[in-house]
Amino acid sequence: MKAIRKMVGPVIWIMLLSFMFWGVQSVAVGLRKETHSAGKVFGKDIPWKDFHDEVKSAEFFLQSNRQQKTPEELETLAWQNIIFELEADTEKITVSDDEVLVEVRKLFGGDVPNPDAYETWTSRLFGEHPRNFEERVRKILKVRKLIALHRPKVVLPAPEKLNPEKPAKEKEAKEAETKKATEQEKVFSDWWNDILKRAKIEKFKNPDGSEN
Repeated sequence: MKAIRKMVGPVIWIMLLSFMFWGVQSVAVGLRKETHSAGKVFGKDIPWKDFHDEVKSAEFFLQSNRQQKTPEELETLAWQNIIFELEADTEKITVSDDEVLVEVRKLFGGDVPNPDAYETWTSRLFGEHPRNFEERVRKILKVRKLIALHRPKVVLPAPEKLNPEKPAKEKEAKEAETKKATEQEKVFSDWWNDILKRAKIEKFKNPDGSEN
């Protein structure tokens, strides 16, 4: 029995040290996965957590029930949003708390959401607190503002303002507006291509070795 008791102490310490080593290794691996970059945009590392958050936002805000996006399309939208967000920061585009609140209310039919129901909803959909969700909404609104700034809507002439007795004039006016819209689309396209060129997107492999 004495011999057994003498062996118990060293065995317990060996087990404890093994668990401690395993725990440290697990934490280290976890940290590596957490800090591993999904890629680079404008020379800035994009952590995997941030990239997955952008995919979640794309899935919620940028697709409809009628036209579901594939995982690849959602990832493309996520990269696109990251570029837009960084460009919006460069252009110092901001979104107020009031603007965020208005957008959140739209998700609840225009009403102020019940705090408990709101927290349950954000937790269920995104696994996060309402405050974090609102920052997600803020990013989306910043992107919308950026796009609106560089892609102004073309307002076609209202029918009542055109002379029905002069169809040729009406046709000419509509053609002029169509030409204007086409020109603005080209300006927007050139602007976007310039951003893509400057962004120099680098996509890295997933922590498990697969492509993103």
